[in-house]
Order: sequence, then structure tokens, then C-alpha cells
Amino acid sequence: MGYETELQFTEVILDKKHFREFRTYVEKNRDNDSQGFHYMLGYVYLGTNEHGYLDWNLSSSGKKYLRWLSGERPTPIDSIDIDALEYIFVEFCPIEEESVGKWDESEAFIDWLSSYCISGQIIQISWEGDGAIVGWEFNRGRYRELRMAPVGNWRSRRPNIKLAQRRKAHKGGGKQKETP
Repeated sequence: MGYETELQFTEVILDKKHFREFRTYVEKNRDNDSQGFHYMLGYVYLGTNEHGYLDWNLSSSGKKYLRWLSGERPTPIDSIDIDALEYIFVEFCPIEEESVGKWDESEAFIDWLSSYCISGQIIQISWEGDGAIVGWEFNRGRYRELRMAPVGNWRSRRPNIKLAQRRKAHKGGGKQKETP
């Protein structure tokens, strides 16, 4: 998408078996603009249930924001045993104001990220006039595209005629009765 969009990550879980490869790739390529999506790697950060946000790949403003948000300092990544963690969550843009941007290479980013993830969803919402919403779902190194689709039968609600008649009467269209 060539528009201003927002990426929302939901329960995107990194496969612990691929953690080292993932970390090495991000650290090596986050400042490399030769691949289209590499600029997006600088916005990736990690979290866990056991230790909260991890102090890895965060800008100083990102660290401050996460500390304000959670009330805790991000945990240094090298101080924890990755194998002992239940899950490692992949997150995007710790600072909300930065999460909206021209994420033109999101499909290439999703394709790359899918090889490291075991589950989760990413939704991309356009902030422009088209209002497009597209998403991707991860499942053990694979991904598929998600689209909004109608679900269920049409529902209808009839207007409340008595309420409409009362409103019409109170707008001065009819005389109000005086009470003795």
C-alpha cells in the first residue's frame, strides 16, 4: 500500500528455535536499505510474559515510552534464558505516534517474518481515503492473507414509530395539552 497505514500485531509469537537467526538478521540488516523492507526492522521489538518488554532493538525514546507504559524498565535481552520462556512476542513500533507510516514493503516484511513465527496476526489499516484493511495470519513458518468478508445473515431493525411520533409532536407541530 502506498498510503499512510498502521500495522497492528496480535499475538505474533517467535519460534524460540529460530530466535538466534531472527536476532542476528535484524541486528545485521536494520540499517541496510538495500532490501526494501529492512527499514521496518528498526521498529521491531520483543516482549515476554515472564519479563515484560525486552531491551533490544529499542531507541531511547522507545525505551522511555515502554517504561512509562508498563511501569518497568525493559529487561536486558542478554540477562534472560530464552529457552526458559513460554513465548516471545514480536511487536511493532513501541511509540504509538510512529506506528502510522508508509509501510510500502509490508508484504515483503510479512513474507520474511513468517519464517520465524509460529502464530499470530498482523493487520494493516489504511488511514487514507480508501480505508483498506488487509491482514496476515502466521502458522508455524507459513502465512496466509486475511481479508474482511461478510459473516452471517443480514439483520434489520424497524424504526420505533411511537418514539418518532412523540418527537414530531414535541417539535411544535402539534399543540400540547395543558394539565390542570
